[in-house]
Amino acid sequence: MIKRGLFITFEGIDGSGKTTQLQLLYKELLLKKAGVIKMREPGSTKAGEKIRSLLADKRLYIAPDAELLLFFSSRVQLIEESIKPGLQKGKIILCDRFHDATVAYQSYGRGLNLDTIKVLENIFILPVRPDRTFLLDCSYETAKRRMTARSDETRIEMMDRVFFERVREGYLAIAHQEPERIAVIDANKGVGEIHEQIRDDFFGWAGIGRNSKLKIKDSRLQTQEGRNSKLKIKDSRLQTQEGRNSKLKIKDSRLQTQEGRNSRFNNKKSR
Repeated sequence: MIKRGLFITFEGIDGSGKTTQLQLLYKELLLKKAGVIKMREPGSTKAGEKIRSLLADKRLYIAPDAELLLFFSSRVQLIEESIKPGLQKGKIILCDRFHDATVAYQSYGRGLNLDTIKVLENIFILPVRPDRTFLLDCSYETAKRRMTARSDETRIEMMDRVFFERVREGYLAIAHQEPERIAVIDANKGVGEIHEQIRDDFFGWAGIGRNSKLKIKDSRLQTQEGRNSKLKIKDSRLQTQEGRNSKLKIKDSRLQTQEGRNSRFNNKKSR
C-alpha cells in the first residue's frame, strides 16, 4: 500500500520572510521526530539549481516567455526527482514556492496569459498540488526593507514597486479562490509572532498536536502488546500440548489398568 505524505508550500513576494518561516517549521518538525524534507523552487535538484542560478543572474535579459518555461522546467524536475518519491514514502515536504508563484509573478506580475499557464499546469504539473499553503502577505514597504538588508539582490528583486504590488494582488486573488488550501499570514509582524501563527495553524490542520511523542509511545506500546499476544499464543499452544500429553497419560494409565486386569485373568487360568 502506497503511503501519502503532506505537501506544504510557503508563498509570498520577495522579502515576505517565507524562507525564514519554512526553516523554523522544519526545525520544529525535526524535534518532533517527523519525517520532513525541505525544498526550494526553483532548485533542490542539480538541474533545478543550475536553472535557479540562471534566473537569478541580474546581468542577463531573459524574455518573459523564456522565464516562464525555465520555471516550469525546474518544477517538473523537482516533481519527478523529489516530490513524488517523498510523498510516496509518507514524508512531510516543505517547499519554498511552487506553482502559485508562477501565477502570481508571471501572469499578474509579467502580464503573461493566465490560460497558457493553466494549460502548462494541466500538462506538466497536475495532479501534484500542495495540501496546505502558507501565504505570507506583507506590504511592499516591509518587503523592500528586508530585501535592502540583503547583500545578494537577484534579477527579480530588482523589479519596482508596481511589479511587486501586482504580484501581491495575484497571490491574494489565488487565496480568495482557494481559502480551504491557502492560509493567509500577516507577514508584517515579527518573526516569532509569525512562526507561532504558522505553527498553530499547521499542527491544528494536520492533526499532529503537541503530544505527538505520546503517540509514538502509544505505537511502541501497541508493538509490545503485539509481542505479548504472540507469547500468549505460544502459551496457549503449550497448554494445548500439555493437555494432549495429559490425555496420553490418561490413556496410558487406562492401558496399564487394562494390562493389569489381563494379567490377573491369566493368573486365574493358570490356577
